[in-house]
Amino acid sequence: MCGNETQQKRILLVEDNALVARALVTLLTDIDPDVNVTTCDRAESFQETFIQSKSWFRIFVDVDLPQTHHLSLVRWLADREACRNCIILARSINVNVLVAAQKIGILGYISKSKSNETFEAAMRSVLNGDNVFPDSTNNSERHITVRMTRRQHDILCLLQRGYSSKQIAVHLNVTRGTVDNHVSSVLRTLNVSSRTHAVAKALELGYIGFNISTYR
Repeated sequence: MCGNETQQKRILLVEDNALVARALVTLLTDIDPDVNVTTCDRAESFQETFIQSKSWFRIFVDVDLPQTHHLSLVRWLADREACRNCIILARSINVNVLVAAQKIGILGYISKSKSNETFEAAMRSVLNGDNVFPDSTNNSERHITVRMTRRQHDILCLLQRGYSSKQIAVHLNVTRGTVDNHVSSVLRTLNVSSRTHAVAKALELGYIGFNISTYR
């Protein structure tokens, strides 16, 4: 479901909490009366609305949206060369997501847990075109770095597409046993216990990108 579409300083916002969305719209219009905000509460409607017109002044993405994996929508925007005006809104600072987002080249990363004054100041800054990122060195979350081989990356991308070990073996022209060994290695590398969790964590850490078929 999407709200009113705009003409000048058009802002696209994805936020599934209706109360938060209304508060954000009020804040944005209070800061700059010339902005017009289109709100979406689901990833699908957000993507569809973006595709209809790419003339967006700013794009605010709630990375805690249900059924998405942190940077999935941001990477989807990056694939369409639309990340320069993108701002992440998050419940709290996730250092892994923050570092990956900065590498992608977004405009800002704003935590909703900040004080009202600090949050408003950050929103004013990104509307003015300034980069706004929290200082990750002051955050208690640990930045996890893992070494991912090219073959592990290939395996993860195929797992993300729902391939079985047998299908992966055919696709990569290797034995099923080789595939299972690589999958086991991926699980150990990412410190997870299932293939689904491996894909989710790889998305979170930025090792693989978002596949639009996730929502189709």
